[in-house]
Amino acid sequence: LENVSGAQIAIGSPTTRGRENAGYGGLFWRGLRSFTDSSLVTSDGVGTGSDVRGQRHEWMAFEGKQDHVDATSLVLMLDDAQNPHHPPQWFARSEEFAALNPAPFFSEEVVIPAGESATFRYGVGIADGTANDASALADLVRGVLARDGS
Repeated sequence: LENVSGAQIAIGSPTTRGRENAGYGGLFWRGLRSFTDSSLVTSDGVGTGSDVRGQRHEWMAFEGKQDHVDATSLVLMLDDAQNPHHPPQWFARSEEFAALNPAPFFSEEVVIPAGESATFRYGVGIADGTANDASALADLVRGVLARDGS
């Protein structure tokens, strides 16, 4: 993001404006309806959106069941180490709807001075798999980011 406004720009979230635990913003994935009430996965274990929302992790994954087939999918997002506020706080939901969002301005604004820029880089992996496969998928996505110049 390049700031060409001539003035400082502060990018925040509903949480930075006073709405607790609503720090969404940035790259945002909203899952299939069938993923509702499924599991979120971090390097620390498996939980629900309310368990992990607002926590800081390098990566997070969502394990969900596909409609009409007996298959489980894993969607993983990896935050680049050079991103502002790395590792990010995550806005994640499994109740009401499925969502995964590495939110660099969850509870603290990212300020871009006039004439400067901020870069956000992420890796995303999608696989047939379960929570047991999340660490291996994170390693694979990390390797791709590294090859691409991270």
